Amino acid sequence: MYFRFLILAATTVGTSALVVSSLFINTPAVVKQCETTTLTWGGGVGPFSLVSIIKPAGGGVPVEGIEPIPADFHSFPWPTDFPAGSKIVFIITDSTGASAQSAAVTVQPGSKDCEL
Repeated sequence: MYFRFLILAATTVGTSALVVSSLFINTPAVVKQCETTTLTWGGGVGPFSLVSIIKPAGGGVPVEGIEPIPADFHSFPWPTDFPAGSKIVFIITDSTGASAQSAAVTVQPGSKDCEL
């Protein structure tokens, strides 16, 4: 009886590692105009697609879409090509259709001089 309990416990522990956690995307602490922002996320089932949305007053317009991002990637170097003062939201979607959205972040002036 004790032996059967150990096998059941080992089997339960082994299968719980296969559970996929909920998809989430981290809101970047700082986003600077014309500089690269590293976006990170976790959970979900790859491959992934990433969309950046500019949030003007009264709505949001999808501006850039990046796909597919391989299943084993959980970060992406995003070139910040929006002017300072823009409010941006990032949405990550996985292969099951689950999606997660960051909080809005305001683009700060960057140290690089560039054309947008």
